Amino acid sequence: MECWEKYNKLLMPLPYKTGWTEHPVRVLNPEQWKKTEKNDILEYETKIIRENKDTGERLFLRFQRAGCKAWLYENGELLGNHYGSFTEWQEELKASGDLESEIRLVLKGDEGNLSPFEKAGLFGDVFLVSLPEIFLKDVRIDTDYQEGWKLKVAVKADFGRRKEAVQLRVLLTDAENKKHLVYEEWEIAPENAETELVLNMSEVQP
Repeated sequence: MECWEKYNKLLMPLPYKTGWTEHPVRVLNPEQWKKTEKNDILEYETKIIRENKDTGERLFLRFQRAGCKAWLYENGELLGNHYGSFTEWQEELKASGDLESEIRLVLKGDEGNLSPFEKAGLFGDVFLVSLPEIFLKDVRIDTDYQEGWKLKVAVKADFGRRKEAVQLRVLLTDAENKKHLVYEEWEIAPENAETELVLNMSEVQP
């Protein structure tokens, strides 16, 4: 039960399956990107080719580690920026009507601002992730044995342009890799897209 006492983790879920594809996650090896360096700026370029533009899916680029200041462009349009070398981040691709996208990642250091962070390039995996229109952006799991062996599950959902509520289920996996349903019909909607559920798990108490 030591792991129960200490477990506290924030996750950015990766899907293992969606309604459109059995393999929704592809790894884009940073070594395959075209890399250039000029004036203390690193630039990475690659192409993303969609097999079908009418699937209804939403495509994201998720970066494990890219340092330190980052700007991501698709077909010349800025998608977003990020600061920090060791935190995961993602941006949604916008050109859903095109089968091909030109991707450019610009990286700079933070020298001159009394910061130890230099431009480090891509030093983690880059994932191309296919997600449904409604998906979980973040999941935080906390276990608390001092207040009655409680399991706290906090979620943040992205509804995109959809307005309807969805149902979530909470399952636990035991030491034998068997899944146990501990809660179902947890309803979330755009107005409570960031919410928390607290479950009494006294049955796990030793």
